[in-house]
Amino acid sequence: MTNKGKFIVFEGIDASGKGTQSNLLCERFDELKINYIYTREPLMEISSISRLINGVADLTAKYNGLTPQNSKKFKLAPQTMSLLFAADRAEHVQKIIIPTLEKGINVVCDRYYASSLAYQGALDNVDEDWILQINRFCIQPDIVFLLDIDPNKSLNRIKGEKDRRHAEFEELSKQILVRDKYLKLSKQFKNWKIINADDNKESIFQKIIAELKPLINC
Repeated sequence: MTNKGKFIVFEGIDASGKGTQSNLLCERFDELKINYIYTREPLMEISSISRLINGVADLTAKYNGLTPQNSKKFKLAPQTMSLLFAADRAEHVQKIIIPTLEKGINVVCDRYYASSLAYQGALDNVDEDWILQINRFCIQPDIVFLLDIDPNKSLNRIKGEKDRRHAEFEELSKQILVRDKYLKLSKQFKNWKIINADDNKESIFQKIIAELKPLINC
C-alpha cells in the first residue's frame, strides 16, 4: 500500500514571502528527488472559476481610481467572493490535492482555506463559522507555515511591485487586520508553525526545513 504524500501549506499576508519560500522548498525537493507538485489558490488559469475571481479583481483594480460610490458597483458582495473561492477550492481539493496525495506525492500549496478566513473574515466581516461550513469538504494539511511579517515591510514590498496585483491592500490598516486574524487562526488549528518572516530568505527557509524534517527527510 502506497503511503500518502504530505500536504504542506504556506499562509500569510500579501508580500510575506509565501511564493519565495514555497519555490525554495520545491527546489530543495528537486535536489533530493522528492516527489511533489506545487499548486496555489486560486487556481489561476487552470480553473474557469479562478478566471472569474481574477476577472473581478482586475476590474476592481481598473476602477480603483473612481469615487467609492462608482467603484463599489464593480465589486461583488463579500459572501459571493467567499462562495467563489470555496467553489474553486472544491475543484482544487477533489481534482488535484486528494488524487496527488493518494499517489504518495507531496503537495506544496500557496494559500488554502485559511486565506478565506483571514481575508473575508477580517476585512469583509464574513461570518467565520459560515466560511468554515462552505469549506467543510477541505482536508487538513499536515503542516501550515504562517509567514509572519511586519505589516510595514509587506506594505513596502507591495508598493514596489510592478504589476500592482496587490494594489487593493495598499493600506497598513488592512495588513494589520489580516495579520492579527492569521495569528488568531494559528491558535485555533493544529499543525500550524509561525515563522518569523522579517529575516532574510535563507534564514527563513532554514527554519521551515527544521520544522518540516519530522514529516519529510529533507
